[in-house]
Amino acid sequence: MNILKFEERFPDEESCITFFKAKREHEGVVCKKCKGKDHYWLHNKNMFQCKTCEFRTSLKSGTVMENSNLTLRQWL
Repeated sequence: MNILKFEERFPDEESCITFFKAKREHEGVVCKKCKGKDHYWLHNKNMFQCKTCEFRTSLKSGTVMENSNLTLRQWL
């Protein structure tokens, strides 16, 4: 993908969030606290929340991006 196609596909942070959210849902989100696999998406927080224990998981959690302050767009 060249820079022009990248700019077209990911014009803002919201498009990156949507991309990473779809990837995480496809791979399956597992709760770090109770190992639950049922989650729902919190739109206002941009996080998954476990249906069992209500533990929240960010899009970066469990990835190489976990402790980074870079935006998702910068990571892409």
